[in-house]
Amino acid sequence: MIIFYKFILINKLKFKIMKIQKLLLITGIAFSVWSCSKTDEEQVREVATSFLTAAAEQDFEEAASYCDESTKELLNSLQGLLKAAAAKQEKDKPNEFEIINIEVTENEARVIYTEDQGENNDLYLVKIDGEWKVSIDKEDKED
Repeated sequence: MIIFYKFILINKLKFKIMKIQKLLLITGIAFSVWSCSKTDEEQVREVATSFLTAAAEQDFEEAASYCDESTKELLNSLQGLLKAAAAKQEKDKPNEFEIINIEVTENEARVIYTEDQGENNDLYLVKIDGEWKVSIDKEDKED
């Protein structure tokens, strides 16, 4: 009889330990997913910076990888003209930029940045399948 009670107590203890382990595992996974995810603003800043850097370096293939399909097509069709304009600007001085502000609303974002000349420019992004992409056809959008 004593052996039977020991057996029951041991099984209850094992069950409680397994329950605590499962709870700790689930909590750990949830915390790691939450802490690793970037905010929309951080993702927009990363995409905009990568796009503007690639464009300034005349790497239009790399720049296109940060764009939606219509913008990729536009970059590909204007690539020769853009390279000529970029080469002229390269003689003047390198194109540097600074992101001034980011506005995110659901699946659209507006990045305000300034270039060497000091004038503010807008860059629009859209969220497609969970990824932020530069969308040049949005640039005519009024506030």
